[in-house]
Amino acid sequence: MEIPFFIGAVLALLFAAYYYFSVNESELWQGADKTGAPIKNLFSGDNLKNFLQVFVLVSGLWIALQTVAAILPGVLGKKVGLSNINVTLTLVVGYLVLVPANLGAGLISQRMGRRLFQIAAGAVMAVVATSLYYLLISTAPMELVKVIPLVTVILVLVDLPFVIMPSYINERFRTGIRATGYGLGFSLAVILPSFCAFYQAGLATLIPFDFTVLILLVVGALLIVGGAPWGPETKSVDLAKYATAT
Repeated sequence: MEIPFFIGAVLALLFAAYYYFSVNESELWQGADKTGAPIKNLFSGDNLKNFLQVFVLVSGLWIALQTVAAILPGVLGKKVGLSNINVTLTLVVGYLVLVPANLGAGLISQRMGRRLFQIAAGAVMAVVATSLYYLLISTAPMELVKVIPLVTVILVLVDLPFVIMPSYINERFRTGIRATGYGLGFSLAVILPSFCAFYQAGLATLIPFDFTVLILLVVGALLIVGGAPWGPETKSVDLAKYATAT
């Protein structure tokens, strides 16, 4: 179990070293107004409002992702009854399909706009993805030939908002605090969703445990649907315009 983490850590260090020694800072960042402490600037004025909006949006994203990244493998093994090999096969196929699906989602968001895309993706997640997840759980056990396409569609629909999130967060903050806004907005939002197992235990006092994942998926989707309208449209934002803006 430790080997993948070790390999990931080594690769991360290699990439970090490559960027540090080989990639120059952008001219936009070099010319930006970097007066004051970035964290202090982030948590003041309009920057704080931007951060809170991003925090709500990304919290919803992480909660939704927990339902497929952390919970789905267990559902496939314990509830659906797949062997470890078939669970791995199902997830590999699903994540391979995510590659072209993500490219398509990025193109769509560039046409319809980040905000509308997130609202639509969250709504589809709440209704369609949750319904398919319910079908997966309620009709288990299920043949592998039926499980793979069903899981693949669930993965694609839940992952849709994540496709544009890195670009969107960068577009929400001016250059002087962009890295701080991205780092804290993306990372702090994972804290509360990390306790999903405890939320499931609490929900299990009200509904069967197998279906608690559906509540979490709906909550994550609703946070995305509610958080997206709170911010502006950003797909055509001029990053240079916000190089020195407060």
